[in-house]
Amino acid sequence: MEGSIDGRTPMTNWEFALSAADELVLWRLEAAVQDHQPDVVVFIAAALYDRASAAGLAGSAVIHVPLDDVLRTVRDHAASTLEAAPATAGLGAEQRERLLANFGSVAFASVQTLAGAVIARHVGGGAATLADRAKLMSAHRRAQSLKALERWAGDIY
Repeated sequence: MEGSIDGRTPMTNWEFALSAADELVLWRLEAAVQDHQPDVVVFIAAALYDRASAAGLAGSAVIHVPLDDVLRTVRDHAASTLEAAPATAGLGAEQRERLLANFGSVAFASVQTLAGAVIARHVGGGAATLADRAKLMSAHRRAQSLKALERWAGDIY
């Protein structure tokens, strides 16, 4: 995985989950999510970390966690997953504490809904895992480059 935390390679399983969650959000960044991006990222990272731990996946292998499992965790086990997330200062702790303090509120439900929507869009787009999503994004970029090249070649000839 090519993600980074403050310009450095993730080292812990939590950092890999946080980096992967950030990639998911950035791939589908929309105005509604953008306003709550740090909270949405931590919400997804907590679920991703939980599912990776349950599957015995560590480090960059987090990209092989089934996104359907992450989505179910976001929807059904939000508070316990956030409580168990090993977020530290500067790496999601502030967002996690704010989310837990708002548990049961409209603000919490809004972030939970946005996190679920981000994941659902990836699953609906044919990605079963982050690894699949990366392949789809790469194929999409290649197709766009080929179309641009064809247009450019058409302009020359």
